Amino acid sequence: ASANVIMMFFWLVTRSIVFLILFLWAMGVESLLIMFINIGFLVIFMTVSISLSRKTAQYAGTVNVSRASLLECFSDFTINTSTLKKLGLTSYARKMMRKKYDRVWSDIAHLQFFHANRWLLLHILFHSTFLGTIGFILIGITKGTAEPGILILLVAGYTFMRARIEELSEHIKSVLELKEYVTTLEELFINTDINESLATEHHSHLAKLTARSVYLIHDNTHQKVSMPSFEIVREEIVSITGESGQGKSTIIDLLAGIRKPNEGSLIATDIHDKTIEIASATISQEAELFNMSLYDNIALGRKVSRSLIQKHLKDVALGKWLASLPNGLDTVLGEKGLHLSAGQKERINIVRGLMLEKDLYLIDEPTSHLDTTTEKKVITYMKRMLEGKTAVIVTHRPALLALCDSHYIMNEHTLTKVD
Repeated sequence: ASANVIMMFFWLVTRSIVFLILFLWAMGVESLLIMFINIGFLVIFMTVSISLSRKTAQYAGTVNVSRASLLECFSDFTINTSTLKKLGLTSYARKMMRKKYDRVWSDIAHLQFFHANRWLLLHILFHSTFLGTIGFILIGITKGTAEPGILILLVAGYTFMRARIEELSEHIKSVLELKEYVTTLEELFINTDINESLATEHHSHLAKLTARSVYLIHDNTHQKVSMPSFEIVREEIVSITGESGQGKSTIIDLLAGIRKPNEGSLIATDIHDKTIEIASATISQEAELFNMSLYDNIALGRKVSRSLIQKHLKDVALGKWLASLPNGLDTVLGEKGLHLSAGQKERINIVRGLMLEKDLYLIDEPTSHLDTTTEKKVITYMKRMLEGKTAVIVTHRPALLALCDSHYIMNEHTLTKVD
């Protein structure tokens, strides 16, 4: 297929060049001066055309990059919709998509404007030469040195050659655009520069989160998960324990507003017109990483100092790993963080979630993939970061339970408070 494309392109270019040579030869038979003037015009025309085509290719390459970045961002956010909801980042996703959408339209507008002006300049060059040549022939006819028939021939010839010259110019532009696309194919990066303050400067506004007679029935298993009574107040840390399969993660989803109960009420007070989904961040194994750099995965649109992120990663025993990365914080993690181990993803999720400005942190088995030594460091980090914060922690780890002010247990798929 590629050989056929090359042959077709070669034939189109060759045909245009042959027609140009024949036209100039026929013109030279009538007047060598006119032929040389038109050869000079052709050289100027093609030089200007190639120069403008290179610039057009750059604009087209920019459009291609911005479109690809938009589609990449859309795909990434679509795949990780649950993660966005768990972290309360739907507004961040909308801002990012709007920013990239606006960039695409801006780039297209610049390309169309330059392309239109490119053809305006080329048409001015062409018609200036055309009118000059016709004027020269008319003077010759008036003086009797040229036959009227040559005028008709030149008008027809110019009309025909205009299409050939434009065709050749477009071929050159297409080749240059293709070269630009190939050059920029692997140069797609997501740059987030939304200015937000750091999580360490944030103070929770949530006064209380209360659940009364809440239950949810799973559509696939018809299992009922109940939360008869639950309450957490500002700066309180609550634990939830229970055997696997009891519905602890479902309780977290209900508290985060990600799942809606079949019955009952969930009331959050003093969160300043925000939904609980936006006001909370869920840190769990299901919260996937984005196909962005390590920095962008943690900063998530905020201007966070690189040294601060490095410190947080070091605090969760990821300092040596960070130093081993080829591009440091600029290393792209891959879709869903496929290049990372479970323990690395778990710790990055913890750092990312706790650095967010949220009223409520919902943490589901945060250290399940960590060894004892690493877990101690991570729990020390969590203790420091959760000081003065409001959080619900699903865990069986004694060290994490020691951080909590009150405790709940899941038994027979029902959440009850431990006295």
